[in-house]
Amino acid sequence: MVEKRIYLNVMDLSEFMQYVGHARGSADRFNLMLIERVEAFVKHETINMKLNVTYEQDKSET
Repeated sequence: MVEKRIYLNVMDLSEFMQYVGHARGSADRFNLMLIERVEAFVKHETINMKLNVTYEQDKSET
């Protein structure tokens, strides 16, 4: 974000709550999702993004 001089990252409460829900109680999953969001934000240089979640089954869940 610094290299491209992007200093704005906006997320409304409803989007934030979607991330919280999709994280399913995992702080690591939540952090990863937010990092991926910022990477997409930098790549596409737009705040018009839609949450797209794909689940990979955790090894502990098998």
